[in-house]
Amino acid sequence: MSMYESTALHAFFSEQVHAQFGWVPHLRNDQPTLDHIVGILENFTRADELYVDNGQRMIEVADEFLSTADPVFGSARSFDEEYERRIYIGDTMLFILGILYGGLTRYHSLESFEERRLCEIGIESYYIASKFDFWECAHKVPVFEALWKNFDLIATELRPVGQKILGRRMVQ
Repeated sequence: MSMYESTALHAFFSEQVHAQFGWVPHLRNDQPTLDHIVGILENFTRADELYVDNGQRMIEVADEFLSTADPVFGSARSFDEEYERRIYIGDTMLFILGILYGGLTRYHSLESFEERRLCEIGIESYYIASKFDFWECAHKVPVFEALWKNFDLIATELRPVGQKILGRRMVQ
């Protein structure tokens, strides 16, 4: 059990995620995937996990993330590091396009092609993570498969959760 699992915050996120995905037949009973989504929300409540806006467009930030995940042409030193970074990238894109979407579209100009590209980056990152089907990574394959196959749906379903968390004034 992580330190977050015993907190009221975990209970709140878990309740919100389960309520939001209760109508989706192939996700409502997928406890490992729902737990991962709750974990994303918990993880991004930590200040050291938050992205600091330095004036770059989100697409530029996402492209920088991708370059750090490439073990051949980028800065990832191993395939293990690529795996961890791909998960982080997927989680970040899901958080941005789900929870932060209203604030992002209101305070930053997010072109439709950029939104689609961020979505593709998230899908690709989870897809690659789902291909690490050996050793200690094997048990997570179904979670990352569910995330890449349902990325758009999950991001869309997280938007009302973002409204509750961030307040309706941020969401258009």
